[in-house]
Amino acid sequence: MLRRFVYSTKSKSGKEPPSFKVNIIASQVGVDKVIKFYLLLDPRSGLITWYPATLVQANRMPIEKGDCFLFSPAMYKYWFGNSIHEEYKRLSQIALENFEKITKNSSLIIENDDFFVVSFSFLQSHIKGSEVSYYCIGDLLKSWINHTRAQTKDGIYMLKVSVCFSTSNYTYLAWDYVGQRLVRGKGKSENCYKFYFDLKQLDSHWKRNSYPDIARIMNLFDNLNINY
Repeated sequence: MLRRFVYSTKSKSGKEPPSFKVNIIASQVGVDKVIKFYLLLDPRSGLITWYPATLVQANRMPIEKGDCFLFSPAMYKYWFGNSIHEEYKRLSQIALENFEKITKNSSLIIENDDFFVVSFSFLQSHIKGSEVSYYCIGDLLKSWINHTRAQTKDGIYMLKVSVCFSTSNYTYLAWDYVGQRLVRGKGKSENCYKFYFDLKQLDSHWKRNSYPDIARIMNLFDNLNINY
């Protein structure tokens, strides 16, 4: 599994626990035999970074049982959280570029509880200026198998849609099963709201968390032989 050093970037808001457990997996000692840096692993995402020992001293951070630190939400956001969102965007783009492997392995995803609830940044549909609906890949693939209401036409299944009630315009991203390719399109229909509400019904397993579960996405990619 890929491990990457992390840096601070833009992030999104969400519900947060009071603290985040971060594992200590190594330390770097200077010539004076004093620890200068700790190598930390975030078990939630699998990301790794060096953390200065001076910050441990300044914040009077105790080493908890199991060789770990407890980061406050603000600390976690700076050292891990922001990069998790950037990594999530990167992995979501890779998922789009390899979507044929996802559709060809739909049974594996639907039958595996961990893979079923994987979500990507493109699995969201919205009404312009208003409501947004999110869903996971398992619910989407299952809906394609069980009914045809997510089809824009035969063999073309919607991934996401953006609708404007005031103009009846809509844009969409879909998957062409025959051509094995992504399709982007737009249209105008007084019934455009149906596309949105059909996809909105798929959010039964989706749970909004502060940070996406990128470790689970990487596990899915490993099983589908998707390079990341």
